[in-house]
Order: sequence, then C-alpha cells, then structure tokens
Amino acid sequence: MDFFCAWFQDCVPEPILLCNSLPATALYEVIRKTTDIEALRRCFHMSSEFRHVKGNTIMVPIVNSEHWSLAILSGEHFLKFDSNSGETLHGSTKLHQSLGKLWCMAVGHEEGSATWVNATDLNSWIRVKCPQQGDDWSCGYYVMCYIIMYVTYWSNKRFVDWRQEISHIFGEKEVLEIKAELKTAILRAIVTGLVDDSECKVSVGFHDVIASKVQDRTKVKTRDASPPRRSGRIKEKTGATWG
Repeated sequence: MDFFCAWFQDCVPEPILLCNSLPATALYEVIRKTTDIEALRRCFHMSSEFRHVKGNTIMVPIVNSEHWSLAILSGEHFLKFDSNSGETLHGSTKLHQSLGKLWCMAVGHEEGSATWVNATDLNSWIRVKCPQQGDDWSCGYYVMCYIIMYVTYWSNKRFVDWRQEISHIFGEKEVLEIKAELKTAILRAIVTGLVDDSECKVSVGFHDVIASKVQDRTKVKTRDASPPRRSGRIKEKTGATWG
C-alpha cells in the first residue's frame, strides 16, 4: 500500500492529502485505541502528515485486523469505503472518530463546532456502496482502486452522490489490471535500483522501507492545475479508463 501511494502521488491534486504512511506510525496505534482529545492533540503536533494539510480533503488507507479500507474526510463529506460490505467497520469505530478529530484540528475547526460534531459522529459518515471483493485477499487492491476513482472524479470536477449505489463502477477486471500495473512498477523500481529486491515483496503487503526509499530518492512532480491533463496522467500511470 505504501508503494502504491508513493507511486500514485504525482496524480493526486494538491488540495488532497493522501496519508500513505499513517498505518506504519505510532500515531496510528494511538488513534486506534483512544478518542481522548488531549492524547490526540499531542499526537497531532507530532504528526508531520496532518500538520501539512494544504486543502480540506484527506484520504487515509486504514488497516484493521489485516483488512484494508479507506476513509476520506473533507468539508463536503466523510466517506467510508470497504470492499467487504463494511463488516469490519464496527471494529474501527474509535479509529474513525479519532480521524475525524485529527482532520478538524488540521483544517482549523474548533472543538464543539457543528463540523467537529459531524466528523466524530459515525452516523454522519457515508458508508459508500462500492465495488466488493469476491475473495479473502484483495482488499488492498480495492482500496487502491477507490483512491484512483475518487481522484479521477475530483480531477474531472464530476459531482457524485456518494449515497447512491456505485458498485458497478469497476470490477475484478480493473482490480487485476491495477495489480499488474503495480507489479510492473515495483519490478521497474528494482531494476533501476530505486529499491533493493531483497526488501521488496510483490504481494498484497509491501514493506514500509519501499515507500521511504521512493520518497527519499524521487521528487514530486509539479502538478498542472488543468483537470484534463491530470486525468490523462492517471490513465497513463494506471491504465484506468473508468471513473
């Protein structure tokens, strides 16, 4: 997941923050276990990711009990994407509430404000009726596809009613295509010496060291403000024509 996020980063528009390494941090372990505001405030000041928010939209890949899902927080909506019918979301209630509080801190909403209340009330979150996996192992790839889908919609300025059924947007074929593209990207990184093949495993779980090396040795490309060009970049990088 870390490798994908680093690889896809130059397709993500500037106002959106993709928290690619959050699950590997001590902060993540704290927010999984507590919603205490003081503990979260201390974590917030130690977290470089949340303190560097430039817009009001944050995408957070979540891993809970070895299952990946996606949370998206913005001024317009709070979304939960889960490829397993949301069955694992009940175990991450504290995590979602804590993310809501951290997002409010990052974008400047005061504790007790209407936005703060909505961000921390799971009844205000939309459980998106998204494409579902048909196996026990591909949840991470579905999260990657959710990220691509959301960024594509945002870049094209396409309005989406996230309460409506969107499970038809992509399927197993597109997931396999993304998996193949990602394997190619990893192998290319190994061949070019960007990462050490002894530290890289082509599987659902990628080692944290990969993302750190990618971030250390590559520069983020300047993003064009033109939505069509960014959309073209997504298609060029991932081969995705859906969304």
